[in-house]
Amino acid sequence: MKRSSFFWGFFLFGLGSLLLLNKMNYLYIWWDSILGLWPFILILVGITLLPLNRFIKIGLGLLWIAGTIFYVSKADAYTHHWFDFRPWDDDESTWYDQTDKTSFIAMDSTITNAVLELDAAAGNYEIYGTTSHLLFLSQEGTVAPFSLRNDTAGNSAVIKISMKGKHFKTKKNKYRNESVIQLNENPVWDLNLEVGAATVDFDLSPFKVGRIDLDGGATSVKIRLGGKSPRTDVDIETGASSVDIEVPLNTGCEVKTSTVLTDKSLEGFEKISTGLYRTPGFDADSNRIFINVDAAMASIKVRRY
Repeated sequence: MKRSSFFWGFFLFGLGSLLLLNKMNYLYIWWDSILGLWPFILILVGITLLPLNRFIKIGLGLLWIAGTIFYVSKADAYTHHWFDFRPWDDDESTWYDQTDKTSFIAMDSTITNAVLELDAAAGNYEIYGTTSHLLFLSQEGTVAPFSLRNDTAGNSAVIKISMKGKHFKTKKNKYRNESVIQLNENPVWDLNLEVGAATVDFDLSPFKVGRIDLDGGATSVKIRLGGKSPRTDVDIETGASSVDIEVPLNTGCEVKTSTVLTDKSLEGFEKISTGLYRTPGFDADSNRIFINVDAAMASIKVRRY
């Protein structure tokens, strides 16, 4: 038997077994993370097809195994899940549907600058409304509560929100995550967002925002800014995404785009050069917003209100 036939037979047998276990609810496959291994899969297929002697292929195979193990070991424990074994039965009491999970961080009047670091997988994430706390988090769905951590140094606070790593299934074999965040309007906020296949809807108009860094996959992003800071920088890097940003009329705005395929809608902007747009009188405005969007395929809309 040819080695390539043996490889493909073993590969299809293993893949079919995983799909069967997933179908029987004994295994949940995190496809977003598995698909992230596609370069390693291509390398493995290439090794099997190369016309090399057996010992060289064994050596390359060992290097492939070492490289894959190294990558998996370095993956973020919260956002890179591979397989999740669950011995479910038909008793409804064995299915988890946890809802109404809330947590908060108390406000310290000495805090003038705050950083929100959100490490999130798939789901809906919303910032809406203010709170007397520094941050208030309300979560509904079938995932375990987020881990909420606050590190304070002087008048600055760094808040880290990340998934604890345990997920629950509903009886209909679906996952749901809807999270609403409220912020205190006194500090100047910086946001660092790592999101997967998520929907982000942030109404930041009540807040002073210094910087937003968003790194996402197939993401739907909607952000409303208030222009309450002298300078706000928004840097968005995504794959296939929809980006919708609202900026106030009394604030100057600059938009830079670097995309392969883009559907742009920039109402009230003047084209300065390729990929660069500004509102009229931008240089004279005291408060300004700088938006940079780097996406493979995107629908970009920036509106003034």
